[in-house]
Amino acid sequence: MNIVLINGGRGATSLINYLTKSKKNNIYSVVNAYDDGKSTGTIREFFNILGPSDIRKVQSLFLDKDNKHYKNYKKFFEYRFSSSISNAEAKVEINKIINLKNNKIINLIKIEKNKQNKIVKFLKIFIEEVKKYEKSKKILFNFTDCSIINCLYAGSIINYKKDISKAINIVSKIFDIRHKVLVNSNSERFLYAIRSNGRILESEKEIVEIRSNHSIDEIYLLKNKISSTIIDNKSIKFKKKYLNNLHSPPLFNPKIKQIFKKASFIIFCPGTQHSSLYPTYLTKGFLKVLLVSKAKKIYITNIGADYETPFYKASDYVFGAIKYLNKNNSTNIDKIFDLLMINNPKKFNKNYVELDKDKLINLKTNLIIKNFENFKKNGYHDAIKIFRYLNI
Repeated sequence: MNIVLINGGRGATSLINYLTKSKKNNIYSVVNAYDDGKSTGTIREFFNILGPSDIRKVQSLFLDKDNKHYKNYKKFFEYRFSSSISNAEAKVEINKIINLKNNKIINLIKIEKNKQNKIVKFLKIFIEEVKKYEKSKKILFNFTDCSIINCLYAGSIINYKKDISKAINIVSKIFDIRHKVLVNSNSERFLYAIRSNGRILESEKEIVEIRSNHSIDEIYLLKNKISSTIIDNKSIKFKKKYLNNLHSPPLFNPKIKQIFKKASFIIFCPGTQHSSLYPTYLTKGFLKVLLVSKAKKIYITNIGADYETPFYKASDYVFGAIKYLNKNNSTNIDKIFDLLMINNPKKFNKNYVELDKDKLINLKTNLIIKNFENFKKNGYHDAIKIFRYLNI
């Protein structure tokens, strides 16, 4: 069965863990690469490329647990340099991998020669490019809390002339990852947002980290970074118009059209909305291709509230998705989704998404309002509860 997940980095963890247990399922994860926090942000700034963070997170979940190299691969995917490591110390560790020496990150000797060579090649490119940048800009790369896979990705993206889709494919082959991760677009963009109080958030990192009583009114995808200080004293209306004029929806990845065509289910997963999910919905042509697909289209609301949407109720998630999928369109909700799966909290919890059934019951779209929480892992979905309704 072909199942497409529209997700972020960790929001679909419980669903992926369930789906990967069956060898009959072919899973396709569609993410965007606009993350610019931590080491991903440093890599984007240094090399002017898309961010591999969410790709890495999903691929880590896709690693085959039955593979003889699983523990070795998993360690490599999860490894991050310490918060106290120096630039020189990190380079020493990476060079140990490149020179096939003992290191604390990965045992390359146990891996097939052709895979060894690819890992060495991409890390070598990464180190060489870092040195070039450091020399020309007179600034050291910050390896603090840096993911080693992000370094590998940076080298592979540079190797393929910034084509992140080719980089994803080769990394999948190196680590025997059967299920596919696809980016919404190969076009580089930068995520911006404006709050209801007029404050402009200039990065995905700011959107994720700032908790506030002021909701996010709108997000935008820009071709280039800008400084909002030049319009700080302007009205909210002016700021929105200014950002809207710069907004440039990225070109759609044509491979997604192919997977939508052969999919049995397209599942819009829970996750952080403005930073991880809505940017994908804004992709040029996304809704058009989605509507052509004969797959059953399922939307699943969050259980827990996020920093960026602390006061969202269940209906806000649904109508937020419609807003960004429908940008410049006017398609009815019942023509987009076949089923809405709305979590009904077992008891009141201020950190959980409140169910406002009155805003949902008049929708023509099929609704399932149940408690979908995993009681052994609070705040997470129970995939068995989800998929029993879909016969998966």
